[in-house]
Amino acid sequence: MRLRTIIGSAAIALSLMYISPHALGADTADTALDRLDTARTRLAEARAALEAAQQEFDAAVAERERVQPATDAAPQNGAGDAGDSGATTPEPPSKSFWRGWDSSVELGITGSDGNSEAFNFRTAIDAERLTEQMETKLGLSYRYGTQNGVQNTNRLDIHGRNDWLFPASRWRSFVQGAYEYDEFQNWDSRISGFAGLGYELIRPEDQARDMSLLARAGLGGSQTIGGSNEMFRPEALLALDYNWNIKEGQRFYVTTELFPSLGEAGDFRWNTNMGYEIVLDAESNLYLKLGIEDRYDSNPGASAKRNDIDYYVTLGWKF
Repeated sequence: MRLRTIIGSAAIALSLMYISPHALGADTADTALDRLDTARTRLAEARAALEAAQQEFDAAVAERERVQPATDAAPQNGAGDAGDSGATTPEPPSKSFWRGWDSSVELGITGSDGNSEAFNFRTAIDAERLTEQMETKLGLSYRYGTQNGVQNTNRLDIHGRNDWLFPASRWRSFVQGAYEYDEFQNWDSRISGFAGLGYELIRPEDQARDMSLLARAGLGGSQTIGGSNEMFRPEALLALDYNWNIKEGQRFYVTTELFPSLGEAGDFRWNTNMGYEIVLDAESNLYLKLGIEDRYDSNPGASAKRNDIDYYVTLGWKF
């Protein structure tokens, strides 16, 4: 309404300019009447334009109220009464070390009976956690087997690694450790630990497919306990971690770690683990894994073989 009054007043003032006393004194009465008619016509045109503008303005206000109801003035969380039962402020992401883990359990059993009898059992538990600052991986696997009623496999592996990530950098630092128990080695147990740096040669954002390749290098050592080959061996570490998400529901990975001895030239250990995962049921996170583990020791001790290879097929569940 204020807009209409202002424009109307301006139009009337414009009209009066045409019939001011100065104008009447300079022109004849007929000329003054002509100017008055012209002013009235222009006033009518201005009023019609004003009415059209007011209608457009009212329609725009009505449309805005329909699309976006007048809720802008609603109090934000915490701005209302203390007893208001409205929406609460979302809690920030937890920084607890015990939250944010992705875990999996695997189980595989094979056997035969008849002219030859064999039984093999394998189970594994893995857990991973990724944050902006750290990537943590923990794992446990156990294998047991017999051949014609005679035990030939009894091995436990526990391993863990923690990487500290540098923002906007391909570099990272890490520490890792492992515990091994193997009844059929020249030692009872082996403990190892390493620390070093890693560099991302390939990151998922660098490729059309989801692929990564991490190179790691570090220093540490291993200590064997029990048996006739109990000793500490200072070692270096050279490793590659490769992962390829072939397509949705299928993944291939390889981890290979070389441990050259720093005390005895030519002595080294070399562990390689590769696998192929296929999701069987995405809703229940059930998957099938085909894997190979190869462990090589250039100096395993008397009566022990240098190379151990495990082939396995397991059924797993991620949670």
